[in-house]
Amino acid sequence: MEMTPGFDNRRFQRAPFKRPVKSKTSHVAIYAGNLAQDISQGGMRINSNEFVAVGSHVILQIQLESQTRVLDFNAKVVWVKELPYSDGFQLGLEFAEEAVFEKLKVAQFVVKRKEEGTSEPEGLY
Repeated sequence: MEMTPGFDNRRFQRAPFKRPVKSKTSHVAIYAGNLAQDISQGGMRINSNEFVAVGSHVILQIQLESQTRVLDFNAKVVWVKELPYSDGFQLGLEFAEEAVFEKLKVAQFVVKRKEEGTSEPEGLY
């Protein structure tokens, strides 16, 4: 597929999502805290203090809004970028296909944020 400069080739709309997200990999037996940057029906971008290789599988726990239940996702790391002037990394995560209910909740969240013109969710968990 050819990339056109200035054109967003993403399949799903995304919204800013600066909230804590818990993640666990097969290498780490406990959930680690990360800070999400944005979210879409297809996946999310997070900042992490741990390096996770492309292709790794990650289990995520995400709370979209302070009054909603925590959603569990299986995801795959599709890209990794080292954060400048930091020991951290930014990870691009793609949600697993079987997470139909969870992806629907995220899609509704993104649409609601776009309609409200809200750039950040209220509160943290």
